[in-house]
Amino acid sequence: MKANKPKDTGLLKGEEYRLRYSDTLIKDPKARLDENLEINKYLNKQGLEYRKELDSLSQLNEPLGQDTRVIVTIIAYGEGNRIKSTLEKYLNQDINPSLFEIVLLDNHPETAHRDNTQEEVSKFIKENPQVKVIYSHKAWSKGEPATVGNARKHVFDIALNRIAKRDQSRDTIIFSHDADPLFYETNYLSSILDQFDKKPNIDALVANMSRPEDALAKPNVYIAVETLRLLEEELIKENKELGEPADPALFLGGNGAMRASIVAAVGGSNPNATVNDDREMGWLIADAREWNPECIISFRGTGMITDARRFMDSIANELPTDMMMMGFNTKPEIRQLDNEKLLSLIPDDIVWELLEEDLGSSWASQYSGNKLYAKKFPDAFKKSMETLGIEYAIVDDRLVLKNVNKLLKKLSTIYGREVGIKHCAPFIYTPEMIREIKPFFESLSKGAVEARKISIGR
Repeated sequence: MKANKPKDTGLLKGEEYRLRYSDTLIKDPKARLDENLEINKYLNKQGLEYRKELDSLSQLNEPLGQDTRVIVTIIAYGEGNRIKSTLEKYLNQDINPSLFEIVLLDNHPETAHRDNTQEEVSKFIKENPQVKVIYSHKAWSKGEPATVGNARKHVFDIALNRIAKRDQSRDTIIFSHDADPLFYETNYLSSILDQFDKKPNIDALVANMSRPEDALAKPNVYIAVETLRLLEEELIKENKELGEPADPALFLGGNGAMRASIVAAVGGSNPNATVNDDREMGWLIADAREWNPECIISFRGTGMITDARRFMDSIANELPTDMMMMGFNTKPEIRQLDNEKLLSLIPDDIVWELLEEDLGSSWASQYSGNKLYAKKFPDAFKKSMETLGIEYAIVDDRLVLKNVNKLLKKLSTIYGREVGIKHCAPFIYTPEMIREIKPFFESLSKGAVEARKISIGR
């Protein structure tokens, strides 16, 4: 298996954070932001040609409604087969249709084939005129970053541009969503909007996110999802023993919401980000607010279910989950399978070697993607493993599984069947892979760590 040269994640350096902020935030990090003022200041910093492009991207659509408080943004690349189903997930919402609209950016490199996304969106609009959908199409030309960060920047900026043209501050909330949701609770939009109205100090919010039951019925998928959830919950808690304050919630691009004013005030999305663009947006907001834990909160009053394809891909390929992010795919044909066929390839028992590698990657993330929470990390990880019922040891700074009997008993109760242990060949990291992996993962939170040191001396 041949590894490529180290990937450039395109994430910001620490000294670049503050250069993006509005003068309002620089003068007073606790300032209450005026929506129209911040959006217009942000848009005025953009080039004239880009401003014209933003106008053209939604020129065939109706203007933003005077009553609109919520703009759901979706980036879609090659999603023609599922985009209509994605939009239908918003039909169950109990919010007044006049209060929200959906802005969808259909994007792809100009050299790539354009699929049927526009046709499918048009079908949805015709069948559901009560839901306002703003369709925009962007083909990335040579020299433009064809990245998730640039797609997110464009869709956010289309929303901000629409708000600016309305010229009436309504404290608009921008939702950041992906194109693969499976379900939203009925009160998803309305209850999150209500939280922003009740808590004027919050800038952003992350709701509950789960995976489908059929995927969670596979032990390795369940453990991977629960490890991530538990670890994130522990990392944002106050650690009194270490004298560490609570942290803002970790922002998720597929399940987060922000005030339009803060999106503009922190300079929008980073167009060069190839990964972690959502977390970086959260870190920008947190840093601009001097890492006040109230600026981004976790909200448990509603939630959604998203696809578990990444986890299923990795386990079906017998790869650690983080290797799927890096693109080391030993069986590329598996990625062409639908979820039902993928699930059929995943054992109903724990695959020991994969579990050890996944947990080992989570442990190692304290030196890379989770370096921002390094002091808290060992204790947070320990508590997460105790909750799951996993015993482990750290040998030469690598995680070694010791005992999962409590976990097996817990899973057997959850599933109503006996869960056992299976084995697979151990995953071998070649020197070439290590040379690629190390700088990639170390770069994920490097800029945020640097920015936090600059901001509050940590």
